[in-house]
Amino acid sequence: MAGFVTIQREGIFRLNELLEKEEQLISYLLRDMSEAERKEIAQQFFADDELFEQLLVVENDLIDRYARGKLSAEKERLFEQSYLTTQPRRNRVATAKALIQTATESRVAKKNSQETKKTEKLSLLAWLRQPVGGIAWARGVVAALILFAVLIVVILLWMNRNQKSNEIVETPPKPSPSISPTPDNQPSPSPLNEENKNTPEKKTPDAETQKPLIATLLISGNAGRDGGTTPTATIYENTSAVRLQIKIKDTAYSSYSVTVRRASGTRDVWTQENLEATKGLVATTIPSQNLSQGDFLFVVEGKSDDGTKEIVKEGYFKIKISK
Repeated sequence: MAGFVTIQREGIFRLNELLEKEEQLISYLLRDMSEAERKEIAQQFFADDELFEQLLVVENDLIDRYARGKLSAEKERLFEQSYLTTQPRRNRVATAKALIQTATESRVAKKNSQETKKTEKLSLLAWLRQPVGGIAWARGVVAALILFAVLIVVILLWMNRNQKSNEIVETPPKPSPSISPTPDNQPSPSPLNEENKNTPEKKTPDAETQKPLIATLLISGNAGRDGGTTPTATIYENTSAVRLQIKIKDTAYSSYSVTVRRASGTRDVWTQENLEATKGLVATTIPSQNLSQGDFLFVVEGKSDDGTKEIVKEGYFKIKISK
């Protein structure tokens, strides 16, 4: 009994911990906390994959609750003021509302159809129970005629089925596709295989939408701001983050840090420290909600064993928002 009580208490403690973490993630999405707290939580996403997956689940649930009108007045205000700031997010909310409306209309139509069939059935029974011309036995005559008509239909269907089963239908064999040798004495593919090969594989839209997409941007040379020389990453509606991979020459430092800010501003939009250089690459993953369309400046710093920092590489990249 004592062991059961201990397990029950641990379960309640775990549930309270999960609920507290969910409220913290909602506050992060709605920007209902200080910038220092948001920065600390954002850095935890890339050290804890389970936490990042939980953030995506909480974000989808928050959109669904807003689309159904189930958020509190305060959270609904924060959602519209702080979350609906980019076009991809507004598109996601519009899609959620459309799906909910379609499902609701389908349920209402199904319910109305069932009610109509039920009413018709009750009306028929009521009509059969009423006397015709004041003669009580007329109800029995009408019922007998209906049963007789149903019996005739059943017999006709049975006879038609037996007749079809007795017919012998010979199906001519399918001609096998001819394979003609090529000049290299290799069999050429049949037209059917060529057609299947050229036909693009169909993908389910729902699966593509639900699968998180991480865009990868590789910066190997000098990253300038002039036209086509600036590396560019495109953020789509289902893009959850941008993976920034920066090629560096000096890999002798003990650790590295990456700082990103808008080219026209001074406030950092992303910073991550204690990074390692793997095969000459320093990589960091930036949540898409921290980025917007335009030019960004990145700075890579190397940290020596004594704690001194030096700039290893800096440059620009561009973010493009696409529906």
